[in-house]
Amino acid sequence: QQEVISDIQGVNVKKEYMLLPKQLGTVKESLELVQKLSLAYPQQVASGPYRLFNLELEPRDGTISVSGTLEKNLYYLPAEKEELGFEEESEKEKLPLIRKMEEDFQCTLYLPGAGAESEVTAYLSVNASEFAPTENDTLQINHALLEVKARARQEFSVIVPYRVAPGTSIVIYAAKRGDTLLKVARSYGVKPLAIAEANGLEEDASLDIGQKLLIPLMFSSE
Repeated sequence: QQEVISDIQGVNVKKEYMLLPKQLGTVKESLELVQKLSLAYPQQVASGPYRLFNLELEPRDGTISVSGTLEKNLYYLPAEKEELGFEEESEKEKLPLIRKMEEDFQCTLYLPGAGAESEVTAYLSVNASEFAPTENDTLQINHALLEVKARARQEFSVIVPYRVAPGTSIVIYAAKRGDTLLKVARSYGVKPLAIAEANGLEEDASLDIGQKLLIPLMFSSE
């Protein structure tokens, strides 16, 4: 977004508004995902690769609701009833079967400062998987880590020097907390020495809050 303003001599220059991200914070949560498998226990079973199939994030006032679907592969040796029509093979000749499954999960994380307008990203990593028996089935327990980052968009106004009309002289700037000549010079695309000389300051001089600075914006038309 651009806005045309006038400098001290009434010459039009362009002032641009930029939206820059501001980090609100990061929150991590350990998850224990439990799913019942229709496999008898004990049966030789192992977990395969995982894929985050779906992920939805809903930031609210101070909280972030997370829901998603985890797609996973299971490798297991078939039970005898699944081998009908085949001669019994030795253990070395048995090949594992692959079963694709999906597991839904949801949780709410607390992050002060997050709101409906916040931008959020999430990362889910499965660190370990184990199996436990029930009366007739097997439980798969996945230990995962969920990491969510939130940020907001802040609006900053900047003068783009190379778009300044030829002949523009100076801009008056009021120093803010934390400003230095180097920081101000970088914002306007000029050398700190140029600002220091225009204001009768040393190049390493400190600035007071509200101090007015004359910033020269003279550029060659070539």
